[in-house]
Amino acid sequence: MQGLPIRRWNPGFIAKRWRHLLWAVPLAGLIAGLSFHFIQLFSPSATGVIQIRPLPSSPLNPAAVLRSDPILSATAASLDLPRQWDMDSRACQTRLRRMIHITHIRGTALFEVRIAGRSRTESTKIWYELLNHTNEHFAAIQHAMLEAKLVPMQAQVKALEQDLEEKRRKLSDSIQTGTLGSPAAQAQEIEILRMKEEFEAARKAFEDATLRLISETMEYRLMETPVIIHEAPDAPPPANLWKALCSPVVRSGFGIAAGIALSPILAYLFELIFSRKRPAETMMPLSP
Repeated sequence: MQGLPIRRWNPGFIAKRWRHLLWAVPLAGLIAGLSFHFIQLFSPSATGVIQIRPLPSSPLNPAAVLRSDPILSATAASLDLPRQWDMDSRACQTRLRRMIHITHIRGTALFEVRIAGRSRTESTKIWYELLNHTNEHFAAIQHAMLEAKLVPMQAQVKALEQDLEEKRRKLSDSIQTGTLGSPAAQAQEIEILRMKEEFEAARKAFEDATLRLISETMEYRLMETPVIIHEAPDAPPPANLWKALCSPVVRSGFGIAAGIALSPILAYLFELIFSRKRPAETMMPLSP
C-alpha cells in the first residue's frame, strides 16, 4: 500500500526542510543587486538625470523636444554622424531617435535620459551634445519671451523720457518769462506750481519705468541655464566613501530584502509541490 502525502505547514518543519532556501534566495538577491549595479557601470549606454526649468508660455515635454527633428539634426551634424555611420541625415535622425530613452522619475521634476549606443564613448558624446542643443532650444525660447517683454518696456521708457523733457522745457520757459509784481503774477505762479507737479509726476514715472527695465534686463543677464544636469553619465566617483558605496549598498540591500521576503513563499510553494510521503501502514492480521 502506497504512502499517503503529508504536508507539514508548521513553520518549524518548513524552515527545517527547506532551510537552504532561507539563505540561497537572499544570497541570489544580493548577487542580482550587485550585478545590476556593475552591469550599468560597464554597459555601452550613457545615463544621466536632468531637470528642465519650466517656461510660463511653453509646454514642458522633454521627451518630445529631445526626439524632435531640429534637435536630432543639430546633434548629428555637430558630431558628424552621417559620415561616421555612413548614412544620410534622415537615417541618422531615425537611428538617434531609437537610441534615446527618457523616463520621468515619479514624484519629482527629474528625467532620466539614457542613450543606448554602440560604445560608452559614443553614447556619452551623443548624450552631452543632445543636452547641449536642448539647452540652446529652451534658451532661445526664454530669449524670445524676454525680448517680447523688454521691447514694450523700452518703448515706454523712451516715451516717458520724451514727455519728461517736454515738461522740463515748458517749466523752464514759464519760469524765465514770468514777471513778478504784475497783476497776472499770481495766476502765473499757480500755473508754474501746476507745471512743477506735472514735471515731478513725470520724473517719478520715468524713474520707476527705468528701474523696472533695468531689473528685467539684469534678470535676463543672470538667468540660469534652462537644463540642469543632476547626474552626468561620466561623473567622477565621489570623494566620500559612503557616497561611492551608496548605490551598490542600496541595490544589494533591495536584493537581500526581496530574497528574504520571497524565501518563505518559495518554501511553502515547494512544500506544496514536493510533499512528504507517509510510510505504508502495516496490515495487522485479524484474529480468528
